[in-house]
Amino acid sequence: MTEIQYITSNDKAFWYSLDKHLPGLGHAQLAEAVRRIKEYEGLKKNFVTTNEFFLPAQRNYESVCFVKVAERENPDTPFSGKYIDYEIDLMAGQN
Repeated sequence: MTEIQYITSNDKAFWYSLDKHLPGLGHAQLAEAVRRIKEYEGLKKNFVTTNEFFLPAQRNYESVCFVKVAERENPDTPFSGKYIDYEIDLMAGQN
């Protein structure tokens, strides 16, 4: 059985789960970060980078509309795979 809890933060409510198939607390945190970033005037895109073998991070970025834009060699920590670059269009959905 999946443990699901309900939390509130700054008058916002989130469900989170320990089940990897449901959005969790990390998703809620990232979604809130993107929401706050969109409040800055003049920002059009945001970029993040993770590694090839960090699959939870990749799924989390994709779950809040980041899009994979590049893969690069990783000379710093090759054991974690290539660098994966993501971007999000902060203007999407705005008139």
